[in-house]
Amino acid sequence: MWSKVNTALVVILLSCLIWVAAERAVTKEATTEITLELPTAPKELMVQYLDDQDKPLPQLRQNFKITVEGPAGKIQAVREEFLNTVTLDVQELGYVPPEGKKSYDYRILVTTLLKGRLYSRGQQSDNYLLVTDAEPQTAHFRVTKLTLHSLPVKVYNQDGLAVVPEKIEPKNLEAYVPEEGTPLEARLDLTETQRLQGVQEEITVNAKVNLPHRILEYPVKIKLSKETNLLPEYEIRPPRLYISKPLSLEGKYRVVIDAKELEEYKVIKFRAALADQDKYINAPKHLVLNIFEEDLNKPDLKSARPPEYYLPGEEYGRIEILNKTQYPIKFHLEKITEE
Repeated sequence: MWSKVNTALVVILLSCLIWVAAERAVTKEATTEITLELPTAPKELMVQYLDDQDKPLPQLRQNFKITVEGPAGKIQAVREEFLNTVTLDVQELGYVPPEGKKSYDYRILVTTLLKGRLYSRGQQSDNYLLVTDAEPQTAHFRVTKLTLHSLPVKVYNQDGLAVVPEKIEPKNLEAYVPEEGTPLEARLDLTETQRLQGVQEEITVNAKVNLPHRILEYPVKIKLSKETNLLPEYEIRPPRLYISKPLSLEGKYRVVIDAKELEEYKVIKFRAALADQDKYINAPKHLVLNIFEEDLNKPDLKSARPPEYYLPGEEYGRIEILNKTQYPIKFHLEKITEE
């Protein structure tokens, strides 16, 4: 009795296993999203996806909706293996510019690009999923040969202004860049901390070459002179003069100043960070001439005193006046009469 029951259980179990295996082996069709990624090409090549107008796209990844055929188990295994991303090595696949051409545009069927590539790690490479359709149907990309160029290293401060270092090594960097749109320099941008540190000692900072498909970085040693601590110079011509009068004189006396009295103040030279210079130039006032009630006691109501330089608050940054003068401005008070 028990042997018959055991035999029946074994038969049922085997039948289930056979059914599961058969089900997983049945060829099925499935649709899935997949990303084709162009990896960082060899330094002598640049690979870029193109849009419908043959213009390069900034991203190196493009999404496709593909239809595959294969056993259900294999489809699931491949999905888990690739996590919906496939990397294409265009050089390995033979997509390079033909002899005599600097660049070449390819438009390849996605079914061709993925042929033989969708198999899981536990399978043979000839046991892959068949890709029967894709949307978009083609991958459109450009492969460009790069040329070795010597680029000068240019140093800039935090405001984007050029800085001439006391010492720099190397002065030039060799990089593979495209013939057209070749960067004219290897750019080294200093933070404020790096700039201050570079005045005290030699520092190493990465210079960057910005290419359309990647950013190249090279270590550069620099030492800055003390002069690089100076902010750039600007001018205000002419500055705005503000007359400050006590309320007791408002509406009763006007201040009269001969134009020649302002010759000494026709221009203000100052230093400021790039972000602050416009704020100061557009400030409502740059010089303040103070008028006092005691000026009414002066002979002929005439007085003379130097104006004060108006320096805005912290929101304007650090402002340094370079041509300060204490030249007194002559003025007189003129009584306002009712007409």
